[in-house]
Amino acid sequence: MPPLRGLVVFLLFVAFASAQTPVPRIFPGGVVNGASFMPQGAPGGGIAQGSIFSVFGGDLAVGEARANAFPIPTELDGVRVEVSTSDGRVWEAPILYADERQINAILPSDIPVGRVLVTVFRDGAASNPASVTVVRSSLGLFTFPLWGHRAAALEGTTDARGFSGPTVALGDTIELWGTGLGPVAASDAALPPFGDLPTGVRVLVGGQPAAIVYQGRSGCCAGVDQLNVRVPGGAPLGCFVPVVAEVNGALYSNFATIAIAEPGQPCWAGDPLSLSPETLAPTGRVELVRSVTTLSADLATASFYGPKAWSASADAAYLPPPGTCLADARVRQIQGDFSSSLDAGAEITLTTPAGALALVRDAAPAPTSYSFASETPFLGPGAYGVEGAGGSSFPAFSSNFDVEAPSTWANAGEIAPFFRVSGFGITWRREGSASGDVLLAGNGLLCRAAESSGLLTIPPPALSNLLSESPSLGFVDLSVFPMEFATDGPESGLISYRASSTATLQAGRPHLPSTPVRLPNGVEIQTELAITFGEKQRGLMFRPELPRDQGMLFVYDSLGSRRFWMLNTLVPLDIIFLDADQRIVFISADTPICTLEQSPACPSYGPLGPAQSVLELAAGEAQRQGLEIGSRLEW
Repeated sequence: MPPLRGLVVFLLFVAFASAQTPVPRIFPGGVVNGASFMPQGAPGGGIAQGSIFSVFGGDLAVGEARANAFPIPTELDGVRVEVSTSDGRVWEAPILYADERQINAILPSDIPVGRVLVTVFRDGAASNPASVTVVRSSLGLFTFPLWGHRAAALEGTTDARGFSGPTVALGDTIELWGTGLGPVAASDAALPPFGDLPTGVRVLVGGQPAAIVYQGRSGCCAGVDQLNVRVPGGAPLGCFVPVVAEVNGALYSNFATIAIAEPGQPCWAGDPLSLSPETLAPTGRVELVRSVTTLSADLATASFYGPKAWSASADAAYLPPPGTCLADARVRQIQGDFSSSLDAGAEITLTTPAGALALVRDAAPAPTSYSFASETPFLGPGAYGVEGAGGSSFPAFSSNFDVEAPSTWANAGEIAPFFRVSGFGITWRREGSASGDVLLAGNGLLCRAAESSGLLTIPPPALSNLLSESPSLGFVDLSVFPMEFATDGPESGLISYRASSTATLQAGRPHLPSTPVRLPNGVEIQTELAITFGEKQRGLMFRPELPRDQGMLFVYDSLGSRRFWMLNTLVPLDIIFLDADQRIVFISADTPICTLEQSPACPSYGPLGPAQSVLELAAGEAQRQGLEIGSRLEW
């Protein structure tokens, strides 16, 4: 009997230990492009064949492991990543890196386009499967964090101000690094083949197209793509010039920035709102902010920091050049810790057209900031004065300046909905000499124009991956004034006045991740992939236009009866039905629209026999491209 009791205790111990062993788990939306981290749901959120993808989760690995030699292993310290399709096929992904919270792996180039499941195995324990969309190409640019956005990963190091080095000149050739250009014929685990990939790529630097010298795998690293591009002569100068890649005429990468300057000049030269050499010295910022919605709210703040910190608010710390936009601009707050804050005295005196008030130092272990807020508006056009007596670590200063009535957003209520594909422009009414700048900001979007220009164009690359269907965007009139010091010294400072108003626009749903479909005549159509039930139910509903070189591909797991109707579809379509071998079995040409009012009588269209996928094109494209029954398409 005692041995039996011992066996029971041992089995209970084993069961308890097994129950305590953590199982790997993948976070919702946790499989993303390994360079851009573009969220699933955005058009650029598909995972490209042959690209590096990242898996985020918990208990994915024990410790940290890296692949240090070719071929890249498919198992790294007991960790495997399986990719499976609905028909039961399974691939093992080469793993570059693994730790408890993140795995970087390469999606095999021969995995078919469509929906796949990604599962992590750690010492035999399986995670929850994560569903992702595989496309042929979806490029992400490697960047590193820099204040409010991401700087391009160029060769060189960052300088003392955090700019990506080296600063480049117009006409220079630079190397951009990314992943997701597309599949290769060679093994993804081996040293990648060098040579241009056939993906249609366009790189915009400051909104200007750049000549591409090379586009293909890098010569060093599995899954890493290299774009050698020549900085266009018409690109703007500045410390944060936006760079974005357009793939196949429909997909856009994440945004990065580079610093462009005249030879021998710093990137901030000529831009009064950009950084200056004095940012390495103690710096002060006074910010006056008026927000106009249904009610006006005014705020005045002041901050003083040492040379190792920076207040990256909207006062010029990370602005792109006038006439350009950044997308996914993450506003980063104070860089450094409170130990770098400086004492500028007990309070700051602000004289406004409504009277004088005091910005009182906030209670904190160390002097950090000064502020004043009131439900009664106290900011407006007129004469201002700012004065500080100085403290133990920041000198006395003063400044007097005039604020004009701010410009107002003139066409906020006139912007047509569903503007992702075409972009839109904003106009404003100027009240004075218009010496400041205009910003459009919100939902990760940051665009800038000189106030005197009167027009700011928001281009499609900045809007394509915007997730919000109804983004709330702020129109900001920004002016800056210098801070004047009582004594000469290294200190610098500026005062900013911002007047902002907000409007909610109707952008419509983001497009779906897309992939090319090759027609028999060699033409490629960039098609969005409708895979889930919801994606198929919505289809192209409510789209005001469909370009001739774009479409939507409905992918099903098996053959079946397929009938489509045109409810709430605003443009006529060619609906093309295909079998399991991707051959056309039926074409509904010039299929007419059907409104909600007609819905009870909306007819359906489709073949008498089964089909496995359906392609929708703009009306007339099937005939124009020579498509007919029996034609085979490729994707």
